[in-house]
Amino acid sequence: MTPTSPEPIPTDQWQPDERFVVVGVIPSPVSGENLRAHRQALAEMESLLEAARAECLEVIEVRPAHLHAGTLISRIRAERIASHAKAMGATGLAFDADLSPAQQSNLERLTGLKVTTRPEVILDIFARRAQTREGKIQVELAQLRYLLPRLKRQWLHLERQRGGIGLRGPGETQLETDRRRLRDRIAHLERDLERVIRHRETQRRARQRSQVPLAALVGYTNAGKSTLFNCLTDARAHVEDQVFATLDPTVRRTSLPGGQPIVVSDTVGFISRTPPTLFAAFRATLEETRHAALIIHVVDATSADIPTHLATTDQVLEDLGLSETPLLTVWNKVDIADEVSSDWRRWMWRRSPSLAISAKTGAGIAELRRAMAVMLEVRDREITLRLPHERYDVVARLHAVARVVQVLYTHDEIRIRALVPPGVAFEFESRDQLTG
Repeated sequence: MTPTSPEPIPTDQWQPDERFVVVGVIPSPVSGENLRAHRQALAEMESLLEAARAECLEVIEVRPAHLHAGTLISRIRAERIASHAKAMGATGLAFDADLSPAQQSNLERLTGLKVTTRPEVILDIFARRAQTREGKIQVELAQLRYLLPRLKRQWLHLERQRGGIGLRGPGETQLETDRRRLRDRIAHLERDLERVIRHRETQRRARQRSQVPLAALVGYTNAGKSTLFNCLTDARAHVEDQVFATLDPTVRRTSLPGGQPIVVSDTVGFISRTPPTLFAAFRATLEETRHAALIIHVVDATSADIPTHLATTDQVLEDLGLSETPLLTVWNKVDIADEVSSDWRRWMWRRSPSLAISAKTGAGIAELRRAMAVMLEVRDREITLRLPHERYDVVARLHAVARVVQVLYTHDEIRIRALVPPGVAFEFESRDQLTG
């Protein structure tokens, strides 16, 4: 079940692998606000299917009076939807709802169509786009953890043989064998991931020793984080107007106004109702943000569902223990936002500090750099050093870990004034060179 990363297909040659009718289950009663949120989720499901190289033929809303334990919706309604989907040429039904393994299996038997869910679509996208060893390990681990409780349903036809005379063993043996193989593979992947985590931790410690602060870009998927990352660091991270265009984390070093060095990281986008298995597997990647000195929350100002985007990211940051880390909210795509809606302005006033930018046009980027410098300066301490001319090693060290404000060369010495992170100031105090 090792995920693959196929070569990208040119747009003009793109053909859908599968065709789905999306089914949105909206329990009654539903308020106007909840209905709007459900419909935004359905629109998001269409985008997810497109990213998974599948075609959405139609979106059907179902508002059952009550939910059915075995099939979520009534059998009659499921059969009608299946008949309509088959007439359209659909290969499956995509439920934007939480289906249990039993419900998913029952619906497939009832409809005669493949039944998939939001978690499976997200896992498929991740499997297609993982490029690094770490990303591939995390995706496969999430896939296997998702599959394990569903394995029983795949071998139900053999399980029924357990009670028959002469046929008691095969079904149970096959099922248990497959479970054991899955658990063994999961354990193997967990060990591999642990080694990757230790390697990442070694790299992180090296950055911490240099005391170069880390600014982490976070936010809902397709908010424009990678475009902003490229803008801030002159990098060439992959950018695409599609959900989960960035999967593997990227880190680049750059400098802010005044020469202050900083490391910026681009992270995987968040999405509402993320599969728990996926979040657990990618927690190692997200752990990078726990060591950030500054969180930059990138919000798509053109989104029609800003409250959900804000709440989803806020919840992930809280789960990672980052509620107390300095946070700057950046409202991206403002060059076209007002053409869609002015709601973003109302939300912007509620979150402080906030900035409006366009990573695509460069508008507001200079202001963003200055804001980042100011928010990081709070951590720094101003020192003045008097050094003999032969101590250029100390000068070089200061340029590497601090923001040098002034350098004055005299006949006898070098005088340097700099803003130094607290964790680095002790290096210069120990040499008795700190004078102010």
